[in-house]
Amino acid sequence: MNNESGAGSRQNRLVCKSCTSWSITGCLQSNSDFKDHQAKHLVRPSDALCEAARFSEPNLSVRMSETTAAVLRPLLKSLPSRVLEYNRIYNIVVKTMEAEAPGLIDVPEQHELVGAVGDHLNFRLKKASDEGNLSFQAKCKELGVPVNWLRSSGNARWHVNWRGFGSPAQDLPVTDSALAMAYDLKLPPYFEDEDFVHLARIIAYAARVCCRSAADGGGSPRVSPQHQQEEVGQEREGGGGEGTQPQ
Repeated sequence: MNNESGAGSRQNRLVCKSCTSWSITGCLQSNSDFKDHQAKHLVRPSDALCEAARFSEPNLSVRMSETTAAVLRPLLKSLPSRVLEYNRIYNIVVKTMEAEAPGLIDVPEQHELVGAVGDHLNFRLKKASDEGNLSFQAKCKELGVPVNWLRSSGNARWHVNWRGFGSPAQDLPVTDSALAMAYDLKLPPYFEDEDFVHLARIIAYAARVCCRSAADGGGSPRVSPQHQQEEVGQEREGGGGEGTQPQ
């Protein structure tokens, strides 16, 4: 199932991921959301071509192969129950982050009329300097939770990255400010509850060590790898507490 246009379909990727099989499609991943996943496709161009085309080829393919459609049909029947499970997991993550990094992380609340699906976590740092913001990204990645910064040079949510594909250049300072401390994280459906608690604690820990000190005027503190692993490990062994209880 090679994609002749050379642009990967997000729809294909999500279906593949929900059934935990990456072998049913092969395509060029063309932006930062897909960069880390290109190596998992069995039929794809070379790494050099994928990297060269990532910022020059728009991801416009919305086609679906017959194999993907066949996999999707039975999944539609289980969609309502999977939405409930996603939202349960989402609440675990949010409660854990709020409990362990109070006042440092803001998770937008959904409007009461919105039927949410918690397959992605969107949040922003509330008390981070520019230095602390970059340190937060590095710390999360170091500890195994690479969050997606919404103002990165390859993120499709930032309007600046549209300019190479025909979008006019616009000055949007309010939007830029809103995205400056904003992040996105895909919540894998095949993780166990304790895994979600652990990744939430890693995000909370990174926020504490990289943002709180900066907000107090002390800059981002240096924390040894041994100390940070011990702290996160001790928190995990300490049980879920309030933060692990879904709403």
